[in-house]
Amino acid sequence: MLKEKRESKCFLEITETHPWKIYPKKNHSATKLILGSFPPNKFTVLTINKTQCDMDFFYGSRDNFFWQLFSNALNLKYKFPDDLQRLKNFLVENNWAVSDVVIKCKRKHNTAYDNDLIDIKWNQSIIEDIIANNKINTIYFTSKWVKEKFDKHININKSNTNINHYILPSPSRNGLRSIGRATFLEYQKEPKETATDFRLRYYKDILNR
Repeated sequence: MLKEKRESKCFLEITETHPWKIYPKKNHSATKLILGSFPPNKFTVLTINKTQCDMDFFYGSRDNFFWQLFSNALNLKYKFPDDLQRLKNFLVENNWAVSDVVIKCKRKHNTAYDNDLIDIKWNQSIIEDIIANNKINTIYFTSKWVKEKFDKHININKSNTNINHYILPSPSRNGLRSIGRATFLEYQKEPKETATDFRLRYYKDILNR
């Protein structure tokens, strides 16, 4: 048991580097930007823990429902992980860019929680480059945490008021628990509406604007 604790502590001191950084790698026609936080460590240093249900892509964990929500909201009817390449093609053809606000970090605990990320290096240069070299008119943040860190650590031209910012309900399993008390949403869950149905309705409304 003591050996396991030492190995766990040693592992948590490892710096993790973002495996994808940006998608697509080269694109100067993007008008919409999706920003998340940082992938779970099964995509960085514990790849042995990946399963057949995980996708090697942003928000690709089987516990993250972002792309399923995205697909349903835009009526794409994709099934994951099988349709990952179709999704990538759609993003390129429809001028979407994808990135995260964290480029390197360590973890306090062996979890995928954003609040456990420490010694963070923010993805400032890549995000600034996306906005500077594309005609981004809308940024979608995958959680309130992402938007807060973007506002604090990513320096873009603050005088640019032409970019719309939207915070989406967290696409994680745990994200459903906070929907009822989430004051940052533009509208609230209806009395008889489930958190799952509300989240999909919100995605449909925001992503189709």
